[in-house]
Amino acid sequence: MILGYYIPHFMADLASDFVTRMKWNWVWQMFPVWVNLIQRVLKMSVISDTVRYDRIHNPKRDLPCIHWTIASFVLLSAAVWIYTLANAPVSLKEMIIPTTTVPTDLVANLRNFVQFDYLFCFGSTFLLLGLLFADMKKAGMVKTSWLTLVFSAIATTAIAGPGATIGLGWLWRENVLATKRHKGAILKAAIPKGAINGSINVDANVVAEH
Repeated sequence: MILGYYIPHFMADLASDFVTRMKWNWVWQMFPVWVNLIQRVLKMSVISDTVRYDRIHNPKRDLPCIHWTIASFVLLSAAVWIYTLANAPVSLKEMIIPTTTVPTDLVANLRNFVQFDYLFCFGSTFLLLGLLFADMKKAGMVKTSWLTLVFSAIATTAIAGPGATIGLGWLWRENVLATKRHKGAILKAAIPKGAINGSINVDANVVAEH
């Protein structure tokens, strides 16, 4: 995230001249690609893959790292949102809602593009998060009603911003996946030794989680 997201982002904001800022802004727009590539390189080189082992024997291993990472981003996003609302010289509508006509001025045109980008980015992410929660509700892992979920999302967005709301929703999802079980999950099956075709020995009390 530091290499693929934050460095290009701050370079796009803090570079000394306009042309350099524009170039870094386009680099930053591709951060999903850069982050994915960096993760793949790290996975193939210096970071060992423990996914298969952890999903059975240690499903909560990643939770502390996930908590610290997402919580940090949530706090940062909420702080920026609150600061912006308190200090912006224009209304929230003017900051977020783009115009339907194409501006002729370069700066106004770029602002309009960023506003559309903002709405599409957060709109699609909220939609994805809703679909993920729909899957978890279907699996019996989340019992909270849709009315409560939607109202909580709207209230949190108004107070802390869409970025913080999505972060909190994703954090909740990660905790659910690590601590709850699918309604059709096999929790404990006693399989005596040699029971499968008389040739494969399986220890009794095999636990199949997640």
